[in-house]
Amino acid sequence: MIELLETARLRLRPFQLDDASALFAYASDPEIARLGMWPPLTTVEESHEEIAEMLEGYGRGDQWSWAIEIKEDQTMIGRCDLLKYRQQHRNAEIGYALARHAWGKGYATEAIHTLIRFAFSQLALHRLEALVLPFNVASLRVLEKVGMQREGIKRQAYFLETHFVDLFDYGLLAEDYQGGNKQGEQVR
Repeated sequence: MIELLETARLRLRPFQLDDASALFAYASDPEIARLGMWPPLTTVEESHEEIAEMLEGYGRGDQWSWAIEIKEDQTMIGRCDLLKYRQQHRNAEIGYALARHAWGKGYATEAIHTLIRFAFSQLALHRLEALVLPFNVASLRVLEKVGMQREGIKRQAYFLETHFVDLFDYGLLAEDYQGGNKQGEQVR
């Protein structure tokens, strides 16, 4: 089972099937889907299917996906994930998405900082990675605020609408995080 994680303002909790409508509300937004590099959901049923896949991943122990909700009113505003877990190499990829009304409030930084702490302290991962579109400036800022470093560019690695685009490749090692990474420490 996936652990409940909390921050000052947020609760990161396991998804439940009754989260389908809230998931659909932001995952069907074409701009959020575009920035998140997935096709927008078109029905609430697709949200149910996605949550069912997450629950299967919980059971297998190879995927961790949390619903991000505001503690104060229990409103679900997005998700964060540890994906592509490779046990032998002790690494995983970070993913996250927030509803538009939650943008610009520091929620992504707060959630991802907590996710990183969990990955290194509870799962004993060695490395975390993230791929992001170069024009997703807000996401680039989040990754840098939590201490991740841009390690390179994957040239023309993603087909976006009509053409191939580059992806920025970010990484963070446990030793850098535990070593008091200045950027990671300033996150609240």
